Amino acid sequence: MFVIFGKPVSHSKSPLMHNYFFKKMGINECYGRYELENGEDIINKFKELKIKGANVTVPYKEDAYKLSDEVRGIAKKIKAVNTLVLENNKIVGYNTDALGFLEAIKEFNYKKALIIGAGGTAKALSCVIDADILNRSKNRLGFF
Repeated sequence: MFVIFGKPVSHSKSPLMHNYFFKKMGINECYGRYELENGEDIINKFKELKIKGANVTVPYKEDAYKLSDEVRGIAKKIKAVNTLVLENNKIVGYNTDALGFLEAIKEFNYKKALIIGAGGTAKALSCVIDADILNRSKNRLGFF
């Protein structure tokens, strides 16, 4: 089983996309949603549900970073995790936001971007594109 953790998470289209892929590829797995009340519970819930992997969305990407057994790749730099994977009995955190975004915009000839917000996704994107960051409070802009 795989899930997406977040709050809110009921609007997420991730289960539709992932379950479609599993069915199309003949993979006997299931992907669901799990709304957490507290980000500090993310790893305990991962273990309790006995899942193989999870996506993490707002507001828990930074909690997932802090609580993962190990963090790899760009997630180390940005201190935010959007993907948790069970590997050799350890929960390993990754961040795929930047690579996914670059794939989505590869056909556009952009020069610079404006990122509205300064959360985990903004941190990831700012590492791979030239961007200005706009946020309602200054305290989250220290990373940039």
